[in-house]
Amino acid sequence: MSVIGLREEKCVGCNACVKVCPAGDANIAHTDEDGNLRIQIDNAKCIKCGACIKACSHNARYFEDDIDQFIKDLEAGKEIAILAAPAIKIAFDGNWRHVLQWLRNKGVKAIYDTSFGADICTWAHLRYLEQHPDAKVISQPCAAVVNYIQCHKPALISHLSPIHSPMLCIGIYVRKVLGFKGKIAAISPCIAKIDEFRETGVIDYNVTMEHLKKYFEQNKVDLPKVKIFSEFEFDEHQGLEGAIYSKPGGLMKNLLIHSPEMEIVTSEGTDKLYRDLDTYEKEKSRWLPTVFDVLSCENGCNGGPATGVNYNCFSMNDIMHDVERYARKVRKANTTKKGIDKQFAEFDKTLNINDFIRTYHSHYSESVKVSEADIEKAYRELGKETEMEKKFDCHACGYKSCRDMAIALAKGINEKENCHQYMMKSIYNERKKVTSINEEVLCMNNELVEVFGKLSENIEKVRDEALVIRETGKESSIEMTNVGKYMNELQELNQSISTSLENINSSI
Repeated sequence: MSVIGLREEKCVGCNACVKVCPAGDANIAHTDEDGNLRIQIDNAKCIKCGACIKACSHNARYFEDDIDQFIKDLEAGKEIAILAAPAIKIAFDGNWRHVLQWLRNKGVKAIYDTSFGADICTWAHLRYLEQHPDAKVISQPCAAVVNYIQCHKPALISHLSPIHSPMLCIGIYVRKVLGFKGKIAAISPCIAKIDEFRETGVIDYNVTMEHLKKYFEQNKVDLPKVKIFSEFEFDEHQGLEGAIYSKPGGLMKNLLIHSPEMEIVTSEGTDKLYRDLDTYEKEKSRWLPTVFDVLSCENGCNGGPATGVNYNCFSMNDIMHDVERYARKVRKANTTKKGIDKQFAEFDKTLNINDFIRTYHSHYSESVKVSEADIEKAYRELGKETEMEKKFDCHACGYKSCRDMAIALAKGINEKENCHQYMMKSIYNERKKVTSINEEVLCMNNELVEVFGKLSENIEKVRDEALVIRETGKESSIEMTNVGKYMNELQELNQSISTSLENINSSI
C-alpha cells in the first residue's frame, strides 16, 4: 500500500514537494500525454515525513493510515486497546478526553498513556548509556528519521538508539507486562509510524488524529456532548515527564533531569535536521554528542503532519506549558526525600531493558550511478554551457542547485522542460526563429508586390492593344473575344494575389 499518494489531476508541477523533500530521489517528474508536468512518488525512497503534503497548496498529495480497518474491527467487536500519543492534547485541545471516552463507548477495552511509554524510554536510555558510556546515539522516537537512515544513510544505522520509541515502549509494556492479547491501535500524529509498526509487529493500527477528526465530522460526532464519566482518562499508569516528549527537545529535557551533565544536541525541522544528519555522518566520533535528539517536524510531534491542526509555536507552547507544569508537580511527588525516583526504581525492579531493544535493517537501494560525464551531458541537454549558466541556481525546479537538477536529469527522474532557464532559452530561440521566418516572408512579399505590379502594367498594355486590334476589322472579332476573356481572367487572378498579399502583410 502506498502511504503517501498523488491526485494526478490536481498536480500542477509547481515543484513545491521537490523543494521540501529530504529524500530528493523520492520525487519523479514526468510529462503526461496532455503535456502536463506531474510529480510522482517513489514509495521505496519516500520516508513518509509528510513535508510534501504540508507544502502542496493544490491538495494533490494525501496519506493513508489504518483508520478504516480499525473502525471495521472495532465495530465487529474485536478486542482492541488504544495507545494515545501526548499530541492528542494539541490535536483535540479541550476535547481530547471526550475523544478517549467516545472510544471507550465504542468498545475499546483499554486506553493507555504513551507518555508512560516515554518515561520507560527515558529510563531505558539512561540504563543503556550507563552500560555503554562511549556510545554516540541518534534518538529514534521519530519514525521519519529512522526511515531516512534505513533508506538513505545506512552508515548511520549503527548510531540509531537501540531503545524503542515511546509508542513501542508502551506497546511492549501492554503486551509483555500486562499480558494483553488483543489488537493495539495507536492514536498518532505521525504518518511514518505505519512503517515502524509494520516492521516491529507490536502495534496493529496507525490511526492518525487527522483522519480520526474527519471520521467524527463525517459521522456527525459532537465531541463536547460526549459525557465523561471520570477525570482519570487512562488505564494503568499515567506518564510523568514523558508527556513533554512531543515538544522539540523533549527527550533531551527528560534525560537532563536525571543526568544533568550528559552532552546532548538537538535538531528539528526538515530544512535543518537532514542536513545535520549528513554532517553527523562525516563528523569525527570525538566531536559527536552522547545523544543527538532529532525530530523531523519543526514543532515536534505536536506539529506532526497528521495532527490535523495548524497551530503556531506559541499556541502549542501555551497548551503544553500546563502539561509540563503538571508533569513537574507529579514528578516532585514521585521523588523521595533522599532524591530517589520511585518510578525508575520500580522500573529497575519490574522491567527488563532487553525487552525494549530494537534492531534495525537497511532498506537502502542504491540510486542510479551518475558520472561527471553524465552530468556534463545533462548540462548540455539543459542548454547550460557556461559556468554562470551551470550555477544559475534559481530553484524553480525545486532543487537546491542546477547541479542537483542535472543529476536528476541524468538519473532519469526529471525532465529538461522542468528547468526554468532551459524553457526561457527555448522560448527565446523560438522567437528568434519566428522573427527570422517573418523577415524572409516579408522580403518575399515585397518581391511579389514588385512582380505583380509589373504584371498589372502589362495587362493594361495588352488591353489597350486589344482595343486597337478590335478596330481593324470584324474578321478578328472572334479572336478579340477570346483575348478579352483571357484579360478578365488575368485581372481576377491579379486581384486575388493582391488580396492575399494584403493578408500576409497584416499577419507579419
